[in-house]
Amino acid sequence: MSVLVLDEEPVVHRHCEERYLYGLQDWFAWVEMNAWERVNAYYESARPKEIFLVTGQYLSSSYAVAHKSFGSLACDVVLESNIQIPTVIEGSPCASFAITKAYVEAGFEYVISSSGAGTPTQYSIILDAYKPKSGPLQRLRRSLKSRVEEQYRYISTEGSD
Repeated sequence: MSVLVLDEEPVVHRHCEERYLYGLQDWFAWVEMNAWERVNAYYESARPKEIFLVTGQYLSSSYAVAHKSFGSLACDVVLESNIQIPTVIEGSPCASFAITKAYVEAGFEYVISSSGAGTPTQYSIILDAYKPKSGPLQRLRRSLKSRVEEQYRYISTEGSD
């Protein structure tokens, strides 16, 4: 389980504009094979499973992150809330509940706070990514048998006209 707690500042979302997205993805498809060649050259022993294109990001000036697995220590978050119970005059049976603030107390591996001086630094907390399904790596992962069968299927359907 992972826990992400943000500060009170609004989260900024930067992203590729829709009108440029196809061009960016097309460019990525064109350079992806070269990118894999570089990965193979520089990271042969620790090769990633995929390469992706970042098309957007969510930014925050302060955050805290905790990654916990089974049996690990806990992390503590304090929540401030507002509870409104309707009066009889309002005639509404529904109460409302809203969390107004969240504070990190203990057990977080990363706690990044804004410096407070000047323009705060913005940190990427979530990425929007484009992961092509038919990239060069996907083609190379198929077995020789499946590639031969696919080629045979193409040839046999072509000659049946």
